[in-house]
Amino acid sequence: MKKNILIISLFLIANSIFAQKVYKVNSVSWIYEKPEKYFYQTDNFSEIVNLGESLLNNEKNLNLNPDEDLLFSITKEENINFNIIISSYLSNNNIKTFGLDEYITELINVFKEKYKELETPINITKEKIQIDGKVFYVIKNIISNPEKNYTTYMYIGEIGNKELQITTVIDNPIDEKLITQSILNSKFK
Repeated sequence: MKKNILIISLFLIANSIFAQKVYKVNSVSWIYEKPEKYFYQTDNFSEIVNLGESLLNNEKNLNLNPDEDLLFSITKEENINFNIIISSYLSNNNIKTFGLDEYITELINVFKEKYKELETPINITKEKIQIDGKVFYVIKNIISNPEKNYTTYMYIGEIGNKELQITTVIDNPIDEKLITQSILNSKFK
C-alpha cells in the first residue's frame, strides 16, 4: 500500500512539474502552466500573426513590429483560430517612449481605427492588473463578426526590461476562464 501511494505521489509531482514551463524574459524567469487539455502548437499561428501585423500598420510613432521573440503558442484544437494563447517578448522601446499607460492607450486607438476601417463592431476596454506583483495592462476586445463572435485579450507588461505580451483569442466562457486563470497564476522570479 505504501509503495502504491509513493508511486502515485511521484507521478502527481512529475505531472505538475512537466505541465509548468519556465521562460526567460531577459533576466527574469516566467513560470507558466498551460491549461489542461491544451497543447503547444508548432506552427506558431504564423498566418494569424502576419494578418495582425498587416492590419496594425499605423500613422503614429508606435513601433508595432519591433524585434520579437516568440515564447510559445498554445491551442485547444489543431487548425482552429480560437481558444489560443500566444506569448512573445519585444523590446521595450514603446514603453520607454510613451510610458506603459500611454502606450496602451495609443495601441487601443490603433485597434479602434483599424476595426473601424474593417467595419467590424468592437467593444474595447483596458484594465490595470497585477500578476505575481508585476503590473500588466489587459486590453479586452469583444469582436462582433457575422461569422463568429469572440473575445481577444492582450496582456502587456514590462518584465526584465522587455515588453511581455500574452495574447488570447477565445470563443466561449469555459475556455475564457481556463485561459485567464492560467495567465493569472503565472510566477516571475
